[in-house]
Amino acid sequence: MKLQVTLALICVLFPKALALQCYQCIPGLSGTCTDTTTECPAQCISRAITTNSRLTRVLCSLGDQEHEVSLKGCAAPGQCFIGSLNLGFSRMTFSSYCCSTDLCNAFEQPDFQPPPLWKECYVCTEKDCKGTLTCELGNYCITATAMLHGARMTLKGCASKHVCSAPASILKEAGIIGNVSCCSGNLCNRCEKKGMKCCDTDLCNGAEGVKLSLLIVMVPLISTLFI
Repeated sequence: MKLQVTLALICVLFPKALALQCYQCIPGLSGTCTDTTTECPAQCISRAITTNSRLTRVLCSLGDQEHEVSLKGCAAPGQCFIGSLNLGFSRMTFSSYCCSTDLCNAFEQPDFQPPPLWKECYVCTEKDCKGTLTCELGNYCITATAMLHGARMTLKGCASKHVCSAPASILKEAGIIGNVSCCSGNLCNRCEKKGMKCCDTDLCNGAEGVKLSLLIVMVPLISTLFI
């Protein structure tokens, strides 16, 4: 009798853990996909990603319109955020919704609405990193490093708070490595900061190479963020 009571208590207090069921939809270059279901260890996610880089549009054969992709799947801690990244030649916005009940990510995530323009940050152009970019209210100025064929390149621009604190694994998929430096002052990401290196001759910072490298990996980035 005691054994039966003990077993009953175990069943009540320690029910079998069931995997979380989530919708999964990871589109290819066509931009479309069909919802399926998958098991997730922690939480479900529904995310909309928008890019407006001209090279990304060429690579994806999307004409002159913005490229917007909606994705669903599993999310690890730190992957659920709303934010934007603007490097002058390319802009990405992220809008995410995370939840932890079965099939809770059924709906499409609404578009990210950027705040009003507010301040300026330095941005790298084809020649140097002395250009300026008008940023959105609440954004930070960002300085980051990208790797291209074994060479380190400097990137500058605007980024939201969540992008500045995004996990290194996400930034690495976009070609960004090492430390990411964000600051809140107007034009605060200047060259004089410790550890930054700038140059004055044409193409000395390999900006065109960095652009192409980052834009080429944007397509696989969209998929790898949600696997």
